Amino acid sequence: MQKGSEWLQRWVPKYAWIPMAAWFTLNCLAFWGARWITPEDAYRNLALPIDHQLPMVPAFIVIYVLAFVSWFVGYALICREGPEGVGILLAEMLAKVICFAIFIILPTKMDKPPVEGHDIFSWMCRVVFSFDEPNVLFPSIHCLENWMIWRGMFGCRHISRAVKGGFFVYALLVFASTLLLKQHVIVDIPAAIVVGEIALWAGKKLRLGQRYAAWLHAREVTA
Repeated sequence: MQKGSEWLQRWVPKYAWIPMAAWFTLNCLAFWGARWITPEDAYRNLALPIDHQLPMVPAFIVIYVLAFVSWFVGYALICREGPEGVGILLAEMLAKVICFAIFIILPTKMDKPPVEGHDIFSWMCRVVFSFDEPNVLFPSIHCLENWMIWRGMFGCRHISRAVKGGFFVYALLVFASTLLLKQHVIVDIPAAIVVGEIALWAGKKLRLGQRYAAWLHAREVTA
């Protein structure tokens, strides 16, 4: 148990453990909770004509699945900058509350074509799609997470330009994967960016990172 704790602390500072756990929990609650609450006949389809013209490219399932890993790595890197870095997680949780509200007010779904190939990528698609139905789409959580991570790295002095550039490129690939796997429609992407920017603006105005660092410092002083 101690070895596991030491391994985790190499990646994620101890002061970020609870915020990371809260981020993951809220992510699940917003996504699955909205699906559980919304009746089937309430969903709307926001697909544009161009969405139907985009091809299905199963190979992008690798990008789509590895996005989950990129979230953990990205947020961990930001949090390692110092306690104020946790502010990005707090802003992300604010974004997730906004997403949940939108999921309830404007629940969306899309028509997904069957995956007909027999290669490894098509098999992976069938596995993922078996539990990730094409609903609760607007805005895209996949796009939101990768956008906020890249934006959150702007003020990080210990993250190299190459790493920041890599996360930007990966965010664009994730955007593409959501469309080319028929998991989202085009309008879901700008919606994710707008929600992310609103949450980042609010987090900065509320000084979430600074407040968390101050709270952490106060606990250490009184401990």
